[in-house]
Amino acid sequence: MAGYRRIKNAVAAENGEAGIIVGQEGLKVPSAVANLAAGPSAKCADDHNARLAPNKEEKLTAGQVTKLTGVPASKLRHYEEKGLLTPECTGKGVSNNRRLYGVQDLKRLQAVLTLAEYEFGLSEIKQILDDESVDLYGAIARKLEELKRKEARLRALILFAKFIDVTDDADLIEGLACGPASLDGFADLARTLPAYERAMQRLDAYSEEEAAAALERVAAAIDAPVLLDEVEGFAGVEAAMDAFFGWWSEFVAPAEELSYLGFWAIFEDHSLVAEYVETIGGAGDAATLQMLAFFVMLARFMKANDALICEIAQLADSDVVAAIDLAYDLIAAAGVGWLGTKGAREVPNDALAALCFSLIVFADRALEDEWLRAYLGLEGTISCDSEALASTFRVIDVMCGE
Repeated sequence: MAGYRRIKNAVAAENGEAGIIVGQEGLKVPSAVANLAAGPSAKCADDHNARLAPNKEEKLTAGQVTKLTGVPASKLRHYEEKGLLTPECTGKGVSNNRRLYGVQDLKRLQAVLTLAEYEFGLSEIKQILDDESVDLYGAIARKLEELKRKEARLRALILFAKFIDVTDDADLIEGLACGPASLDGFADLARTLPAYERAMQRLDAYSEEEAAAALERVAAAIDAPVLLDEVEGFAGVEAAMDAFFGWWSEFVAPAEELSYLGFWAIFEDHSLVAEYVETIGGAGDAATLQMLAFFVMLARFMKANDALICEIAQLADSDVVAAIDLAYDLIAAAGVGWLGTKGAREVPNDALAALCFSLIVFADRALEDEWLRAYLGLEGTISCDSEALASTFRVIDVMCGE
C-alpha cells in the first residue's frame, strides 16, 4: 500500500498540504507543522516532495512518478498497454517522447493499485474504472466474499495436512492427494452393514426434485464449517456439523445405525451429497467436510472417555485384569461413537478393538500437535496425556494378543 499512500500525499498537495513521503509514508500534515516538529531535515524532505507533487496544471514524468509512488516505470507502461493509464505524450515516434502524468492520472493510478490489492484482475479494474454503471460496492463485496473463501481454503489445506499426519503413516503426498487410507479401511466395516445398503438405496431412489429439496435444506450447514470461521473457531465447526449430522440422519442414514464411518463410506461411494457440497463451495470442499467431521468425532471421543482412559492407565501396571475389563468399555464406546449403537452390535469385537486401537493412536498424535490440541479445545479440558494413552494402548494390545 506504500504506493497508494504516496499518491494520496501527492494529490493532497494541490489542496495546500504536503505529505511527509520520505521516512513517514502516509502521514499527511501541513508543511509548516512538519517543519517545526522535525527540524531542517524534514523541511528538505518536504521541499523535495513539494517539487514532485503536481498541482492541477503540472505534469510528472514516469521517472518522477516512480520516485513519488514506488511504482516501477515498467509497471506504469504495462498499465498503459492495458488501457488503465492514458498519460499525455510529448511526441509519438520521436526519440525524446516522454509520458507525462497529471493529478487525474495519479488518482487513477491510486485506484488501480487499491483495487489490485484486493486481487481484482487488470481487466476487471479497467471495467470498474471505465464503466460508470458498474456497482463498485457490489463488486468489492463479491471480491471480499471470494477472498474469504480463499482464506478458508488455505486454512483447510493446513488443517488437512494435519488430518493426514494424525490418521495415516503412508506417504504424505499420497495422503494429501487421496485422503487417509486408514479411515477408508475402517469404513469397510460400515460397508458390511445392512444400514449401509439401505442408505445407498435410499439415495438412489430420490427423484431429482426430492434430492434438490433435501439438499437445499442442508446448504447453510455445509457452508458454515467449510468456511472455517476464525472467530467462532472449532465450536462453530461443531455446531454446524451437528446441524449437518441432523440432516444426514433424516435424509440418508440414522446416526445410531452408521455414525461417522458410515458417513465416510457413503460420502466416498455415492456422488449425490459430495457433488452438491462441491457445487456450493468448490473442489475439495467434500474432503474438507469429511475432515472436519473426523476432528469433531475425535475430540468428542477423547473428551467423553478421558476419565476412562486415565483409569485404565492407572491400573495398567498394578491390576491388568481390571484394566482389561475397563478397556472393553472403551472399545464399546469407540464402536458406538464411530459406527452407531446398532452398527457396533453387528461388527466383530476384534474389528472394534482395532478401531479403538487406532483412535488412541490418532488421539496421541493430536495431543502432540500443540496447535491442533488448542484448536480442538483439548487444552485444559482433558486429563489424559501421551503417557496415559500409551498405557491404554498396551492394555488393548494385550487384549488383542489374547
